[in-house]
Amino acid sequence: MKSKIICQFIIFLFILVLTGCNTGSRMEKKMLSRLSANEIEAASGYIYPEDQAAFAFFVDEVLPLCDNVFFEAEKIETERNTNGKTLQIRYRIHNYNKSIINYFHSIGKNITPDGMMMDTVRVVSTKEGDKISFSWGIPNVNNANLRWARLPEDATIESMNVRIAPNKKATIIGSLQKGQKLMIDNASSVDGWVHAFWLYNDGTCGHGYIKADSLKITKHSTYSPSIFDSFVFLLIVLVIGILFAVFLLPMLFESGGCTLWCVSIFIILGLIYVVYEFFEKLLFELFIINLPY
Repeated sequence: MKSKIICQFIIFLFILVLTGCNTGSRMEKKMLSRLSANEIEAASGYIYPEDQAAFAFFVDEVLPLCDNVFFEAEKIETERNTNGKTLQIRYRIHNYNKSIINYFHSIGKNITPDGMMMDTVRVVSTKEGDKISFSWGIPNVNNANLRWARLPEDATIESMNVRIAPNKKATIIGSLQKGQKLMIDNASSVDGWVHAFWLYNDGTCGHGYIKADSLKITKHSTYSPSIFDSFVFLLIVLVIGILFAVFLLPMLFESGGCTLWCVSIFIILGLIYVVYEFFEKLLFELFIINLPY
């Protein structure tokens, strides 16, 4: 009886600890840790869904400007007001270059000479639990309307002009070559023109208008966590694997046969991988220990 009570208490404590791991400040730290380790899909799991396109723009366009840059939340203060919960964060940016400085300056966020930057992050309630906002993407647009667009390889034209205003008489400020992509505001259509955004090599953000009729616009412009980022999935597979190992594996070994041996070894290796993924995620959620992913 006592052992049963102790077991139930441990399970309750385990659930309580995991629940406490999803505070806004810890989500921000976990997102930055995954991002710095280039585990983009896992990092995206903490981001508010409507900000996912902005996150994709940052990952695909900004991070390649400086391969070794990474971000650390040095101090986080939680504030509560009528609009919900916000995080006042002081970031330390490591290994940045001039392009990174230019980019953040162009979106209204300044990096100090010692690599510090202040920013505000909202904690947003969703059906899947709390998520954190992402404001390091394109400024002054509704992130939910952002989409990647490209001039497809099978297009009959080689390039399209980008103009300063939505009309053919406006000044040309750039061009989109076949196969290239840029981010557009899919809700900004004016007479068939859409507002487009891109990044220059020096990190500054450019914008203009491009005709949408020849563009291939992606329906989804985001990253998403893999199935192995789900605790529930890993736990189910782990239980099934343990049941297999306890009840079916001895029977397979007794029956013999090369095929059965190969199948057994394959399943054992798969079980080892799932166990590793489970404990990697457990350690990360509890202690933000980032094992090789």
